[in-house]
Amino acid sequence: MKILIVAASVQELSPLKEKAKGIRQISSCLSSWEFAGQWIDVLISGVGMVATSYQLTKLLQTKKYDLIINAGIAGSFDLSVPLGSVFQLKEDVFADMGAEDKEDFLSLNDLNFGAIEYQAYGMLQLNLPEATGATVNTVHGNALSIKAFSQRNNALLESMEGAAVFFVCAIEKQNVVQIRAVSNYVEERNRAAWEIPLAIKNLNNFLYELLLDVETALIKN
Repeated sequence: MKILIVAASVQELSPLKEKAKGIRQISSCLSSWEFAGQWIDVLISGVGMVATSYQLTKLLQTKKYDLIINAGIAGSFDLSVPLGSVFQLKEDVFADMGAEDKEDFLSLNDLNFGAIEYQAYGMLQLNLPEATGATVNTVHGNALSIKAFSQRNNALLESMEGAAVFFVCAIEKQNVVQIRAVSNYVEERNRAAWEIPLAIKNLNNFLYELLLDVETALIKN
């Protein structure tokens, strides 16, 4: 299989990179890593939906893949979810694209400006619990804004890239899965409570096992 991993930062894939048997640098953003004799392309897109959309779209004009894996860390709105938990996201939404109307928020759907919800193209299943995602430009760290957001959105996880990957893959008709590990809770900003190393460790352990036998691990719905 021709596989591409898309991550916002190389730090999110650092343990996986250490396990690679070989690395070929293709461009400033794109490289290829070898695992068990197979070369996997890795795109480090940069943080946020704009950089991710641009870099992924640019790449897909010249190369096509059997599977695209969007991998990274995320915040959880549910405080009962253990930090370090790994999820597959099958649906993601551009959650803060819209307009304010006094006390209310109007999404692009409300404004009839287009869709904001995107599902994983191909709908492939991994042996992971499922979650819904919210992709935002500004991650939440204020109690009032978190409460208001949660009242209008039922997403479990928050990231800055997920829906952008789904959006591009839907247009380009590329099979895609999104894998996120929980590094923190969506609450008033509290760095002391973050578990980024644990989330990265668990994420990369899953990715490594997946890459060793990806065709067996994937189930087409």
